[in-house]
This record gives sequence, C-alpha cells and structure tokens, in this order.
Amino acid sequence: MITRMLEVARHFSLGRSRWSLGGGLRLAAGDARSARGISKLHSLARSPRLEWGLAGLGLVVVAAGAVGVARRWRRPSPEAVERARRLRLHQIGRIAGGEILDALPPPLGASDPADPAPPPTLVYRYQVSGVVYEASQALYLLDTPLDPASWIPGWPVQVKFDPAHPGNSIVVCEQWSGFAVSARARAASTAGG
Repeated sequence: MITRMLEVARHFSLGRSRWSLGGGLRLAAGDARSARGISKLHSLARSPRLEWGLAGLGLVVVAAGAVGVARRWRRPSPEAVERARRLRLHQIGRIAGGEILDALPPPLGASDPADPAPPPTLVYRYQVSGVVYEASQALYLLDTPLDPASWIPGWPVQVKFDPAHPGNSIVVCEQWSGFAVSARARAASTAGG
C-alpha cells in the first residue's frame, strides 16, 4: 500500500492534472489537502530517520537470529550434562551408606564390543534422614576403569547425594568411587580367579 501511495506521489510531482488511487477513485491535482498528505508521505519515505530505524530493526533481527543459532550449537550433549552432574555431586555431596540391589546389563551398542564385561546400570538403595531412596546409575557412561567384583548385589556401597535434593545421587564419578573393596570383596575375587 505504501508503494502505491509513493507511486501516486511520484505522479503528482510530475505535474499530471488527474491521477488514480485505484478502485476508480480520482483526485484532482489542485486538491491542496490531498497534495499535502501525499507530499508528507513522500518526504517520510525519504526520511533518514525512517531509513536508520529500518536499518536498526534489521540489525536487531539479525543479532537475535545469531544468538539463537549460537545457543543451539553450544548446547551440551547429554553425556556432558551427566558428567557435569556427577562432578558437581562429587564437590558438594554428602556421603551415606547404601546397598547394591541389582546390576542391569547396559543397552545394546552402549559399551565397547571388545570389553568382555561391560559396566552395568547399577541399582542401589540408601537412607537419608529416615527416608529410603532407590536410585540407579549407568556405569557404562564412565570412562574410568571399574572392577567387576565391585558391583555385586547385596554388598554395601557409599553414596554421595545432594544435601538440597537427596534423591540426586551417585556411586561413582571420574574422581571418586563409593565401592567398598573390603576383605570380603578381595577374598571373593581371589577365590573365583
């Protein structure tokens, strides 16, 4: 619509005596009121303020798009988020005694096929302030070597938990292990091998 009005203003400035706005409406060139309105519209379209405003708006849109793309590309992977959670729990966590309930096999393709005994998903139970929590941790996500004799169901384990959210816990991280390798564990591993 603005382009049509500019077209009308261009016709008016060329000195035509009669011109059309479209739809059959005709204005006379001598109509001073319409001429002033078109003249103002014409000067507004050439206004440096309008040009700078449109340039600024375009710059804001481009900057917002760039920020959105950068955030999308910098999003951490699920493995990185889990690793950060484990390390945070290692730093702030408190230790409680727990018990290993079960060791579930890792999902297909989750571990190295050359590994004869890949680490499992460990299910464990612990108690904090009279509340019993049951949790699990996928040990196959860790890059640290683990002793398969450590995750025997029924054996004790130390659990690090978040004091603010006791349900958030770990048994092992890159810098700490809660597996209790006691004399009983050493005896079981030497008797079996």
